[in-house]
Amino acid sequence: MKIKYINLIFCVFVAALLFVFIHYGCNNNYIHIHEYEKEFFGEETCEELKEKCTKNDKDIVQPILDTAEKAFSYLGDENLIENNFGILGKYSLASYKDVISETHKIKFLTAKLDENSGYIWINYSQRGYDINGKIICGSRDINTRWSLEKIDNKWVVIKTKEAP
Repeated sequence: MKIKYINLIFCVFVAALLFVFIHYGCNNNYIHIHEYEKEFFGEETCEELKEKCTKNDKDIVQPILDTAEKAFSYLGDENLIENNFGILGKYSLASYKDVISETHKIKFLTAKLDENSGYIWINYSQRGYDINGKIICGSRDINTRWSLEKIDNKWVVIKTKEAP
């Protein structure tokens, strides 16, 4: 009788773990929004994060994400930032004179496009390091919304917005 009781507890425990893993670990739609972000962006805008991105929209915005990757990594001449990356140049740490290397993570959250406008949501973290490997600047777990516009048949980020 004692073994059946232990087996039952074990089965309930495993089922609970599976539920948590499946619900939170595998659910790409689970995005944590802080209260201050809800206040900053507004409930309606935050609801966009619940919408699944179509494969077509993801394919269309991939070049923008590729440009963002390059902008985050860029540590060259700060006078070239805007020409190379447009508004996404704001994510370069090139203007920090003591930064000699950086690390970052960009997580695509969702995107939605209509005929000539749309948006992308990403979450990012970034660190800038000095010559001694010491972190001297950075951001962590930042949700940001990029407004898009189709200009000359090319999708362009026209505005970035993230909570202060």
